[in-house]
Amino acid sequence: MYAIFVAVNVKPEHVPAFEEANTINGKSTVESEPDCFRYDMLRDENNPNRFYFIEFFKNEAALHAHWETPHFKKYWETIGHMLDGEFEERVGMESVYSAVSD
Repeated sequence: MYAIFVAVNVKPEHVPAFEEANTINGKSTVESEPDCFRYDMLRDENNPNRFYFIEFFKNEAALHAHWETPHFKKYWETIGHMLDGEFEERVGMESVYSAVSD
């Protein structure tokens, strides 16, 4: 399994629209990409304009394929002007161990 962790700041006036765009993108990703296992969007508890993403894919190739999907390209066009700076802390990770509860 391959995971990616990303942090991003969003302009305050765009936070609701950013959340909506990511909810749509996350749902589309998990439902239409069999090699994407999980998509989590989290908000910083001390900064409501900072978001973190953790996404789990079968492998790194599945992540790259995700970036080429129509729904991701539409998402990227939608959120570009909402960001306050670039995506930060983009870290790719390989799975060593995973436990999930029901």
